[in-house]
Amino acid sequence: MTQAPGPPGWPQLPHGLGMDGAGAGAEAAVVEKTDSSFSSAVEWHWGHSGTVSERTSASNVVWQSLQAYSKMGMVFSRMAGLAQRLTGCLPTIPHWNIKWIAMHKQDTAGVQVNANISTPSALEQLLGLFQLETVATDHFRGQSLDLGFRNLFGGHILGQSLVAAGNTCDHRNAHSLHAYFIRGGDPLAPIDYRVERIRDGNTFSVRRVVASQADKAILILSSSFQADEEGFEHQVSMPDVPPPESLPSAARSSRPVPELIPSQSAEQTAPDLAIEIRPIDPVDHYHPEKKEPRQYVWFRADGAVEGNQALHRCLLAYASDFGLLGTSLRPHAATYYQPDMVTASLDHAMWFYRDFRIDDWLLYACESPSAGHARGLNHGNIFSRDGQLVACVTQEGLIRRVRRD
Repeated sequence: MTQAPGPPGWPQLPHGLGMDGAGAGAEAAVVEKTDSSFSSAVEWHWGHSGTVSERTSASNVVWQSLQAYSKMGMVFSRMAGLAQRLTGCLPTIPHWNIKWIAMHKQDTAGVQVNANISTPSALEQLLGLFQLETVATDHFRGQSLDLGFRNLFGGHILGQSLVAAGNTCDHRNAHSLHAYFIRGGDPLAPIDYRVERIRDGNTFSVRRVVASQADKAILILSSSFQADEEGFEHQVSMPDVPPPESLPSAARSSRPVPELIPSQSAEQTAPDLAIEIRPIDPVDHYHPEKKEPRQYVWFRADGAVEGNQALHRCLLAYASDFGLLGTSLRPHAATYYQPDMVTASLDHAMWFYRDFRIDDWLLYACESPSAGHARGLNHGNIFSRDGQLVACVTQEGLIRRVRRD
């Protein structure tokens, strides 16, 4: 049996699945681990169609490959953290996909596995998704992640776009970004990022990124990078608010507005978030009351994050899209969880002023100065735990209430 090429240093998988060997035409083989409550399955996808019986017939071949990975210490959680959805390919591994599935215990024809296969955490998944595949010079590809919203989460595209821009300017840190959301993203499809190197000066570098799916732009981002430089400093004071330890984490165990979620995703439970969020004076998502157009939220990565400041800034761009738009809904007793509300980020700007760690508590102080014409304007100041103003954010979003006759 011939072998499919893989990354250098990785074990090679058999080429026979759905190609020229056993189980020809098979799309996947399923390996299941059963315990007292559920079965965990790993589906390996080679991008070919096939029936369930064909997938089952190929399972023995796949199991041999799984054993090879186990012997070399290649734990599946590390690989599954790179891709969650069925479509698209693993970053840097063009021909392989992995999808983790949790299902209720049932009789299946899959191969039973007694090994302890751990599911990656939400943060591990996100960090894997921020490792973009290099397609060509200044052309990168990232994988999507379905968080249960109507479309692909805007912060996901924003963060990956900044990663793509930074991949072409690794000698400087981003100090600002300005982005327009053009279309709603598909949470089941990969995203292509094409970077244009606008200028590299003595102090500043400018990049333009177009994020697209199916050859249609979904986001345009301009970002500027600056060499380290000393200068004047001042900042506003951090608001006096309760510490995060005194607040509960925001609960989110179901998918928002399930009747508006695509049918192929509606039955799935929304995954845990990679960002831990602890709001002060939160609103009831389904029965909101009118409140002042301001809010304060503590947040941090849900686990330790290694890496340089560039990664932390990309993750902050990702996290900055959580909840900011809701500030403009507070005085109108509305939330995006309500079926008659249509909300979406329209544009998003950020300025970075001081270094920080995304895995330490940060305070998001948000306010909305105005709303009109179905648009809401929102400002946010992000402070470190010790009161340093690390970043400023401005976002305008669509806040449209639709009539249902």
